[in-house]
Amino acid sequence: MQNDNEKLKTARHFSFFIFRFTFQRGYAALTTVLLVLGASLAVIGGLTFFSFQETAVNRLFVKSVDARAIAEAGIEDALWRVLSGMTIASGETLDVGKGATVVTVSSLGNTRTIRSAGSRDSLKQAITTFVDIPSSGTGFNFGVQVGDGGVTLGTNAAISGGVFSNGDITGAGASSAITGDAYAAWTSSIADVAISGNAQANLIDNVTVGGYASSTTKLDDVVVGRDAHADELDDTTVNQDAYYNVIDATSIVLGSGITPAAAPANLAPLAMPISSAMLEDWKADASCGGCTVISGDYTVSGLQNLGPAKITGNLTVSNNAHLIVSGTLWVVGDVDFGANCNISLSAGYGSTSGVIVVSGTVSVGNNCVFSGSGNPGSFLMILDEKDAPAATVITVGNGASGAVYYVANGRIIFNNNSSAHAVTAYGLDLNNNTAVAYESGLASVLFSSGPSGSYDILYWKETE
Repeated sequence: MQNDNEKLKTARHFSFFIFRFTFQRGYAALTTVLLVLGASLAVIGGLTFFSFQETAVNRLFVKSVDARAIAEAGIEDALWRVLSGMTIASGETLDVGKGATVVTVSSLGNTRTIRSAGSRDSLKQAITTFVDIPSSGTGFNFGVQVGDGGVTLGTNAAISGGVFSNGDITGAGASSAITGDAYAAWTSSIADVAISGNAQANLIDNVTVGGYASSTTKLDDVVVGRDAHADELDDTTVNQDAYYNVIDATSIVLGSGITPAAAPANLAPLAMPISSAMLEDWKADASCGGCTVISGDYTVSGLQNLGPAKITGNLTVSNNAHLIVSGTLWVVGDVDFGANCNISLSAGYGSTSGVIVVSGTVSVGNNCVFSGSGNPGSFLMILDEKDAPAATVITVGNGASGAVYYVANGRIIFNNNSSAHAVTAYGLDLNNNTAVAYESGLASVLFSSGPSGSYDILYWKETE
């Protein structure tokens, strides 16, 4: 009996030991599992955190790249518009894809600084480029320069500025006025006009000269404000010294008379200021590969932008229409500018000038006004290439104003009360009450070489 009790007690102790051993091992295993699970969760959490961080960084990077692409799109759009002569407002906002960019354009001479500040959500990138747009330069050193066809001035016609003519300069008497200097080359004469500056010609007849007067042959019925140089003085009054070989009894020299004296030589003629190469460049600008070519006739009415473009027929600008020239125009046919029209250069020209090339004839209606871009030194030139020296190629109506006219091989006629900034022609007729008022900026005027011309991007970089 005792043995049975001892066996039972031993069995109980063994079972308790087995229970404790098993429980402790299970607890350890559970603890281990929990530790492993915790560590795994920590690792997974860390990886998840870094993954989210990496995703966020990637998203920011993508938006940053987008912002740069948006900024560059703004630069490209603005550059295209500047080179095309189109208007772009500084501070203009452009929507691009999922973002936007603010474009600012500043001008200095022929250069443009373009800044585009692109943004995508909170990410911003700014790009700035500096562009030099080459221009072709020429000089109009006189208010009027004409060839062998000469200049005629009607009653009360006036030229404010200098005149150089390879032919005669002829007025209608004292009311015909030249406020600058007047020069006539070769054997040409100056007659029947009042000149505020100096005068030189082969013969000067019935003229009042405010400055010096020089004649290869004779000063006849001339009043000279300062010194006079001539082979002969006839019925002439010289307020200062006179250099001559022959003098008649009616002539008066208030200063010293120096005789004998070598008579001045005839002036050599001047060539026209615009070369044929420049003309061909402008025609190429108008008809460039990416430009507009209009077949047949074309009519402008209302407000319209045009250019660069080549028109194979005639161009008509209707009465009261406003044509904004946004690039070089070449009209193969005739041009008719209607009454009260307004022809101006686009703001994109900046301080450079623009040109309309015409191969036919030009008629400018009454009170038609021409103007540059609005910047100082910007002018609009009407250039006619028609070769007809004896014909009137450009006719300017009453009250028309503001253009620079150029026709190397034809005549220009100005009707009553019309005016211009400068005129270069084979021959010029100024009717009564007309005027040419020379602008000093034309001495070194720069013409845009057009969108087909080359341009230099001096830098293109990220900026603040």
